[in-house]
Amino acid sequence: MGHDANQSLATNEPPQTYQIVKVPAHTLKPEICNYLKKSFAQNLRNKNEYFKLIRPDAYWEIYPKYIQALINKPTTQVSIAIMEEDTILGWSMYDGHVLHFVHVRKDIRMQGFATQLIPKDITEFTHITNEALRIWPKEKFKHLTFNPFAT
Repeated sequence: MGHDANQSLATNEPPQTYQIVKVPAHTLKPEICNYLKKSFAQNLRNKNEYFKLIRPDAYWEIYPKYIQALINKPTTQVSIAIMEEDTILGWSMYDGHVLHFVHVRKDIRMQGFATQLIPKDITEFTHITNEALRIWPKEKFKHLTFNPFAT
């Protein structure tokens, strides 16, 4: 018997009906773009001990502009796990072999969404959180190189 997608989210089970959509980042609808920028900036700030050390006014003035520059780059792509009613479950932002960020909603993490959102040809990543530090050494990700300067 199948689960209603909303029920499965409430019980921390994987949603039953979702799709992964891949689009050029600069073509995102404004509301989706704003959600990505907000979740990228907030998660990086709150879940990376070094980014917490940056003065808040300096971080919030500069980092959203950096994220917007990534989005504006014609070669930046976004993969979004989305349910039929436009509920975003997770997303990744990448450019060629470089992963800039991957985010999955907290209530459905550790169910394989991040793995589905990360392209197979990724070899480097530019941003890291405490959670990523725990996952990185695992077999399927240990070949990746952390390089905050990759473009």
